[in-house]
Amino acid sequence: MPPPPPRPPMMGPPGMGGPPMGYMPGPPQGGPPQRPPHGMPMKKPLLGGDMGGPPAKKAKTEDDLIPEMEFLSRNSGPVVFKVSVPKVADKAEWKLNGQVLSFTLPLKDNVSVIKSKIFESLGMPVGKQKLQLEGMFIKDSNTLAFYNFNRASTVQLQLKERGGRKK
Repeated sequence: MPPPPPRPPMMGPPGMGGPPMGYMPGPPQGGPPQRPPHGMPMKKPLLGGDMGGPPAKKAKTEDDLIPEMEFLSRNSGPVVFKVSVPKVADKAEWKLNGQVLSFTLPLKDNVSVIKSKIFESLGMPVGKQKLQLEGMFIKDSNTLAFYNFNRASTVQLQLKERGGRKK
C-alpha cells in the first residue's frame, strides 16, 4: 500500500498573525478543554453516546412487551400495582396531592377499570385521566396482561389537558 500523500502546508496571509508558513498542527492532545478566542461561542459536549455521558433512556414501546397470551400463561391471579398521582393545586376537588395509590386487579381487566378505580378514589373524571407505564401511554381497551403488569409496575397518572382558543 503506498504512503498517503503529503499534506499541503497551511498558509495565512502575510502579516495577519496566522500560523507560520509550513506550520502543521499535531494530533489533538488530551487534557482540559481549551477556551475559544474571545467572541467565539464554546461548543457544548453532546450527552450520551461515546462522549462520556450516560446513553439516553429509550421509552418502552408495545413492541417490547411479551405477547398477552404468553404473559397470561406465565402469570396468573390478580396483580398488585401502584399509581403515582401528580400534585395539582388548582384542582382541589380531585385530591391530586402527589400520593401513591395501590390497586389489586385481575390481569384480564382492561385499563379502563384502573381509570374507574382512580375516579372512585380521587373523584377525577375518567375523561381527564391519562395513564403512562414505563414511558408508554396505555390505552383503555387493552388488558393489564397486554401491558405486562406486575408487582413492580407503577402507572403515572397525568391530567389530560385540551388545547383551546385563547381569549
